[in-house]
Amino acid sequence: MPDVRLTLFGSPAVVHAGVESTLPVNAPASLLAYLALAEGWVPRTDLAYLYRPDEAESQALQYLRLQLHRAQQLPWAAGLQVEPHRVRFDVGHDVATFRAALAADDLDAAVRSYRGPLLAGYALRGRPTFDTWLELERLELQSRYRGALERLAEARLAEAAWTDAIDALERLVAIDDLDERAMEHLLVTLVRSGRATEAQRRFDAFSDLLEREVGTTPTAATRAALEPQPAVGEQPPAPEPQRPMLPEPATRFVGRAQELAQLEALIDAEGVRLVTILGLGGIGKTRLALEFARRRAARHGAGAVFVPLAAVRDGDGLLERVAEALGIEVEGGSEAADRRLREVLAELDVLLVLDEFEPLAEHAARLGAWLAGDGAARAVVTSRRRLALQSEVVLDLAGLRTDADETGGRSDAVTLLLGAARRVEPRLQVGDGELAAAARIASAVQGLPLALELAATWVRAMPLATVADELETGYHLLETDLMDVPERHRSMRSVLERTWADLSTAKRAALARLSVLVGGGTLAAAAAVSGAPRALLLSLLNQSLVQRLGPDRFASHALVAQYAAEALADDPELEAAALDAHAEHYTERLAAVAEHPATGASEALVALGDDLANLERAWLRLLDTHAFERALQVAKPLFDHYDLLGHYRRGGELCRASLERVGVVDGRFAQALATTVEVAAATTARERGELAEARGFAASAAERAGRIGDDTLAGRAQRCLGDVLQLQGAFDEADAVYERAVAAFEASGDEAELANVLNSLGSMEAMQERFDAAEARFLRCVTLFERVGDELSRATALNNLGYIADARGDAQEAARRYERSLEVYGRLAYPRGVSSVKNNLLVLYGTLGRLDEAEAMGRESLAIKEAVGDTLGQIVTLKNLGDLQVRRGVPERADAHYLPALRIARDAAALPRLLQVLVAYAGALDATGRCELATAVLDAVLRHPVTPPSLRDRAAALRPDADHEPPADPERLAPVVERLLLAS
Repeated sequence: MPDVRLTLFGSPAVVHAGVESTLPVNAPASLLAYLALAEGWVPRTDLAYLYRPDEAESQALQYLRLQLHRAQQLPWAAGLQVEPHRVRFDVGHDVATFRAALAADDLDAAVRSYRGPLLAGYALRGRPTFDTWLELERLELQSRYRGALERLAEARLAEAAWTDAIDALERLVAIDDLDERAMEHLLVTLVRSGRATEAQRRFDAFSDLLEREVGTTPTAATRAALEPQPAVGEQPPAPEPQRPMLPEPATRFVGRAQELAQLEALIDAEGVRLVTILGLGGIGKTRLALEFARRRAARHGAGAVFVPLAAVRDGDGLLERVAEALGIEVEGGSEAADRRLREVLAELDVLLVLDEFEPLAEHAARLGAWLAGDGAARAVVTSRRRLALQSEVVLDLAGLRTDADETGGRSDAVTLLLGAARRVEPRLQVGDGELAAAARIASAVQGLPLALELAATWVRAMPLATVADELETGYHLLETDLMDVPERHRSMRSVLERTWADLSTAKRAALARLSVLVGGGTLAAAAAVSGAPRALLLSLLNQSLVQRLGPDRFASHALVAQYAAEALADDPELEAAALDAHAEHYTERLAAVAEHPATGASEALVALGDDLANLERAWLRLLDTHAFERALQVAKPLFDHYDLLGHYRRGGELCRASLERVGVVDGRFAQALATTVEVAAATTARERGELAEARGFAASAAERAGRIGDDTLAGRAQRCLGDVLQLQGAFDEADAVYERAVAAFEASGDEAELANVLNSLGSMEAMQERFDAAEARFLRCVTLFERVGDELSRATALNNLGYIADARGDAQEAARRYERSLEVYGRLAYPRGVSSVKNNLLVLYGTLGRLDEAEAMGRESLAIKEAVGDTLGQIVTLKNLGDLQVRRGVPERADAHYLPALRIARDAAALPRLLQVLVAYAGALDATGRCELATAVLDAVLRHPVTPPSLRDRAAALRPDADHEPPADPERLAPVVERLLLAS
């Protein structure tokens, strides 16, 4: 068809009878473009699948017949040949010219014929299979174009044809403006041709682009490209004959600065000749080894040599491959060949990179023998298992860093992900939302480079946030159809399946059982849960299937654990055994805390902090298997753990999940357990400031305890209910409930529980400013807590006594008690207690005029309370910080503290604390000229029946002309609070 020609590179077009027109974006035209590129007969079934992959073959073929008919009507389709089972389109096009030029090694013609990506901007709506084919074709042709440009640039450089070489390199950089290898080559050529100023300008622009797009900086090699090169007309020194070059990776190297430094230190250490980079498949072992070799090659007289070993399976094959890479011949039997290689390596200053050594682990001794002695040769091995040689030094390789660097910049994992994503989708815009999603992806795969690369391929199909959502439910998204990715790395499943297939039955079972650990565990936990001997666990560690997270903390990589969990789910008997062993181990640890002397119980609970998720899983397993008696034995230390560490919201979630499992089950143990959980639910709700919910749980627990006749549980429930009533300002009701609890614990002789109730009673007395009665309660608490050895509770009582001393004006005694309490809280790592004392010191130091120290204490207290979710505690500290601003003489700044305190107190219905904030705020309002609003606040406070005497006196002092005993009217308070909040 001499009068028809297609232009398929760049904007697609048709030249027919001397007239050029745009290639239509529709099915018939796209079908002709596909057939033209195929350059031969194509089965009809292939074409039908291309357009209708999800339909029955008969329907898809019917659709194809329609499109072929439409295609035949096009005026330029005379070359279309249609047969019953196959189709072809014989037409000339620029891609054929490009292919022919490459085949003839005519690089200039090939480069001239490539005018841009294949069918640029072309896409068929609703035809994803066609679009996927088109994307793969684009990538393949672009890769061949890139190769042609590289070869053309080398040829022109050899001829010193600088302008032509630079033109080829400019085209290479234009393909991907983040291609650092291409930029490095261009910069070197510009400098060598005498255009150093232009090179510097291009380098600066590239640096800005890297910082803006991927949050990184050019590599040392790119910076070195600006160094002086031979001038125009000069020939560079003739290169010495070199061994085969190291493989050139297709992507830029990201991160691993610490690992590179570690490798440098290890390989240079005295007596070290062999370093193994050990890690999971896809962790980046080969990439790190190549980068290290590239940077270090110049330090070795014979350079660095890469030896791929994936296809080698025996010792002789290993010897042949190493000898071939070194360019030496070995003759004779195996012993003679070994001796020859050992002699060469003893004299040769070379860095060997032996990649994927794990299939040859049993032949590692042979490698060790070749490197024995004091020769100059060094070897870096990559492997998924240790070589088990005495001469081996191991670098355990984990994923890329997923946390931001010390300057707050992007993590290495996020940088790699975004760089890979931008190669797939150059139009990707990276804002805060994308950065947050990228961080979630990096965390989900624990920085595994292969997983990050695979995740990035999906940005053409979905936003990063959707990719993150998918990955948080499993690893199945992690696959690619890119043809230049090795088959073994095209999906995480293939990597994991390959790893799994290499394991013994015992190792598979151990890994499957270990998958029930949440976030890993101690070595003792791993042994108990896996049921495997420690030697087998050590073997898994040596194969990088288990990682060391700390001195005594081990875990499988998250993706390995997911795969192992799937295998476990396929074996219900093994799964039940693993879950039961897990529950037994962690409930034993809780039981040990329950039996621990009170003086050390807090330290024991803090020591469980890393295993909260495992404790939760073990607890729920007890409930699911109706092991209620065992659950009762460990309930108190479990829920004390939430209170100690301030995990109030998380504790509340576990309580709700527990009540769903046990609340409706009959039987004494089940009902006793339900009561215990309701008390814990009330406690966590109270600390979150959700007082109505807390009161409901506490009342239900008291009623349930009475129904089953358990006095101890009834006393705990009543104390909890009293605490809620106290915070709501229902002091009379609280007092009655507390007294019932006191009677119950005095009757049972439970001094620890009695002391807790007395502490609550003392707090209520102090809130109502009955300080003598409060002090008596707290002093008795100290005695009882000392008797039972409860150091933590004793510290709480001392803190309360400090508050009494402060209220009486005895600053020295208050400071002494606060500081003793703070020392204990700090030693026991009890954040709620630390924040409480610091809040009290805020008040004390403010009174003493130590205003900067006071503010520091207040801000530290508030930060802790916000971190642990102590909502009600925040009210007090915010109010005290507001008071401090007034004391400093800047009452206008107090609003920033008083208003959030009011809002929290109103939302929580914490009446006594609301009244405290209002009186303090009234003073600031008056001082800033908002007198009418201050008057309304004070009038409401004075009329409320719950207002304690000292607050009433302060309110009266601020409004001396008012009636100090106005008629009670509690309804005035709410409108005033709303008015304040609205005014803000």
